[in-house]
Amino acid sequence: MQNKVINVFYHGKNVGRVAMTDTRCCAFEYDKVWLSDGFSISPFKFPLEKKVFIANPDPFDGNFGVFNDSLPEGWGRMLTDRMLVKKGFDDSAQVSILDRLAIVGANGMGALEYKPETILSTASVNNK
Repeated sequence: MQNKVINVFYHGKNVGRVAMTDTRCCAFEYDKVWLSDGFSISPFKFPLEKKVFIANPDPFDGNFGVFNDSLPEGWGRMLTDRMLVKKGFDDSAQVSILDRLAIVGANGMGALEYKPETILSTASVNNK
């Protein structure tokens, strides 16, 4: 897989983009249209301003809480890891946060949806 950028949507509107830094932490930036007529998706971490926000390594392994909430935990993560192994990804620990958000797509809990900037990566998970 190796998604480089994930676009975040709320009810079909582009909220912004998430990418990984060299230190394997997420970076988030609001879309310029969202800045003009949207709202903060996480008021304490993402005030509505033009800026690149960088996640801390802890407590979410380099992810932001607002996006981490969309990822499956416990049983759901185990099922996702089994699916990855079945699709040929022998070490599911090497699947990045962005790849996991791409797998969640529009099927996660909450209103946020995740779409990779390049569809090739998600297609390889679904069709491998």
